[in-house]
Amino acid sequence: MNMTQNSTGTIRTAPTPDEELVALRRELRALTDHREISELVARLGRWLDGRCLGDADALFTPEAVAVTPGGTDEGRTSLVEQARQHHAHYHRLQHSMAHLLVEQDGDRASGQANLTAVFVENDPPAVRVLAGDYRFGFVRTADGWRFSRIEIRPTWMSTGSQVVLIPQPAGA
Repeated sequence: MNMTQNSTGTIRTAPTPDEELVALRRELRALTDHREISELVARLGRWLDGRCLGDADALFTPEAVAVTPGGTDEGRTSLVEQARQHHAHYHRLQHSMAHLLVEQDGDRASGQANLTAVFVENDPPAVRVLAGDYRFGFVRTADGWRFSRIEIRPTWMSTGSQVVLIPQPAGA
């Protein structure tokens, strides 16, 4: 730290150039991590909308856990199979995630986002909308950030003209 004294006698400390550089690198790493995690969440939505086809290794750790209205699955293979099974029969899908908040702790992070998912069926024609919260666990791997946990907490659902409110657990 560099110390200077102003005209009133107040001593001020300023970081050295090396300390500033370390702080800037730390801030840049945090911003880069947040961007990479945000992109991972966006890729999850695209993957689900594409009926869970594509490289699940680029999304999930091998031991990832998913807690969804379709059940709880442990392990990437089981998680992918469950997601494909529950999305395959829809004519159109759209998963929108918004307002992502991320708390990072080194190579691990947690996050949450609002979810609105639209499911369109052809035969018979029907639209179902599910809304709620996503809760995420993330892990930095050698290949980048991956989901270690995904949890969906539904808050409401609409099927046609009927809206079904889903009771929330205490403290949620």
